Amino acid sequence: MAIGWFDFFREDGAPTWYGENRTPVVVDLKIAIILSIFVIPTLAFLIILPGIRRNRCVSTFTFLYSMAVGATLLVTIHHPCWHQGKVHIYSLYRKDSSARLDAVMGVSVGLHHVNITFTSSSSLDADAIDAVDYDRPANPPPLNLNYNERFEFSDVRSMERELELSMKKGLPYPILRVIEYLSVDRAGFVWGRQYRLAGYYASILLWVAFSCWLLQFLLLCIVPHQYAQMTVWVGAVILLADLVYAINTPNHLHIRFPGPRNEIAELDFHFSTCFYSTLIAVEHIFRVHDVPLLRTGRDVRGTEDPSEYGRFPDAYGVVVRWLRPYHSDGDVRGGEHPVAGLRGVVPIDDQLEQSAAQKQKFTSVPSTPPN
Repeated sequence: MAIGWFDFFREDGAPTWYGENRTPVVVDLKIAIILSIFVIPTLAFLIILPGIRRNRCVSTFTFLYSMAVGATLLVTIHHPCWHQGKVHIYSLYRKDSSARLDAVMGVSVGLHHVNITFTSSSSLDADAIDAVDYDRPANPPPLNLNYNERFEFSDVRSMERELELSMKKGLPYPILRVIEYLSVDRAGFVWGRQYRLAGYYASILLWVAFSCWLLQFLLLCIVPHQYAQMTVWVGAVILLADLVYAINTPNHLHIRFPGPRNEIAELDFHFSTCFYSTLIAVEHIFRVHDVPLLRTGRDVRGTEDPSEYGRFPDAYGVVVRWLRPYHSDGDVRGGEHPVAGLRGVVPIDDQLEQSAAQKQKFTSVPSTPPN
């Protein structure tokens, strides 16, 4: 029989057969794209860093600090690690079968979806199996299971649809049990609704914080003395998002499974990586940009008493002193002061001296030209 162009690697005219690809999901593509958005500008900044002659350390700290806050905001919005739980179970594999699995199940709840992992070991615990008074099934369940399923709860009926679809796919019974808990929305069983509302309000506030972060980054280049004030507002909105999520999250959700050695294994939930990452970001924001920096947004050109601003009379200069000095007639030229040479950003003491000098200069001009 002649072999045509599309007949290679086929047997008896059947379609080409490819082996199974049983590699589990190892990375979230969306999170990888978000991180690349921040990693690429950071690498570009580090490449040009040797060309910065003055205040190199302050420049590096300001840029990396701002990029870290922005990356934390976007990653926590999309990553499912706000409320998390993990338990070691010895449970049914199918609801209508006596076959049981020794497995570890983890549940990670995000702002818009829940991620459930179900991993069974290839070597079962013999003591745990012998301690359970069940008949050995004729057809044991498959070993080396590695499920990683994501379920959306963006609207009211989404978890019910996810439960129906999961039953059609034939997912293991422990996964179906967790989805069933989150899909019920009546009487006192409102855990799914609480997670949905908590994620909805927290995501809105985090997007507002990200918008403030973009404005803060823009102010760093245009109006540097407003940078610190906007940074504090970013921290305040993030803190409000954490408080809203903590208040609306269900506190008494415990899912029970049969455990090894005839014990009851409880799946308990606790705050996880994303929640604590945002809290750490807020803590660093308020430590680096102390609360008195809120007063730096005032116009200090007419201030006669520099002590009115406490121990931060020119605090905004610490943030923007890495900017390139602006040299022109009438502006302060680069000198020994760390913020000298910044257009429109002059410390109070230097500003008072400059105003007095300019006043004396204009008053000393003779009214008639010299002979």
